[in-house]
Amino acid sequence: MIAVVIPAHQEEAYVGATVDALRAATPFEVAVVANACTDGTAAVARAHGARVVETAVRGVSHARNLGARETTGDVLVFLDADTLLAPDALDAIAAAVPARADYGTCRIRPDRRTASAIVTATILAWGHRVAGTSLGVLFCTRELFARSGGFDERLVAGEDNDLNARLRRLGGRRIYLGGVDAVTSMRRFERLGYLRTHLAWLRGYARPPSVYEVVR
Repeated sequence: MIAVVIPAHQEEAYVGATVDALRAATPFEVAVVANACTDGTAAVARAHGARVVETAVRGVSHARNLGARETTGDVLVFLDADTLLAPDALDAIAAAVPARADYGTCRIRPDRRTASAIVTATILAWGHRVAGTSLGVLFCTRELFARSGGFDERLVAGEDNDLNARLRRLGGRRIYLGGVDAVTSMRRFERLGYLRTHLAWLRGYARPPSVYEVVR
C-alpha cells in the first residue's frame, strides 16, 4: 500500500488535477492535508475523491507529518499540490521501494514550455540526481521516515533537503527514477523570477520568511 500525502495551502486551482493524475495498479490511498486554507482547497480535494485532513496550522512540514500520521501505507509519497505524477509513477515507486531502495525521487518536468522553464527544470533534475535532493516528489518507506523523525517543522525552508540528508545518514538506499516524470508548476519561479528563486533556495532556511512565502 502506498500513502500519497499532499500538503495544500490555498491550492483550489491545482489540487484537483493533482489528485486526478494519480493512477496505479498498486493499492494506494490519498490524503490531502488542507493547512490553514480559507479557499475551496478542501472541498475540491474531496470532490476529486481524496481523503481530506484539515488543520489550522500553516506549514508544509507540519502538513506532511500530519498526513503521514493519518495514513497507513507502507510507502509514503510526499507530493506537492501543484505537481502531476505520470500514470506509471506509483507503480514504478512500488516496484523500487523497498526492493531496491528505501527513499528517492523522480524526474521533474516543467508545466511551461518556455526556454527558461525547460532550462531550469533540466538543471534541477540533474541537481536532484547528483546531489540527492528533491523537489515536488519525495518517497520513502514508512519505517525509515519514522526513524528519521519526519520533516523538521522548525525549518521555514529547505525541509526536503534536510530530510533527504537525514535519510542518507541513517543508511537509507536512495534511488532516482529518471524514467518517471512529475510535471511541476513553474509559478514560483515566474512570480519571483527564475534567478532570484534559485538564489532564495540556495540560501535555504536562513532566507527571510517573506521570501520563503513567495517562493513556496
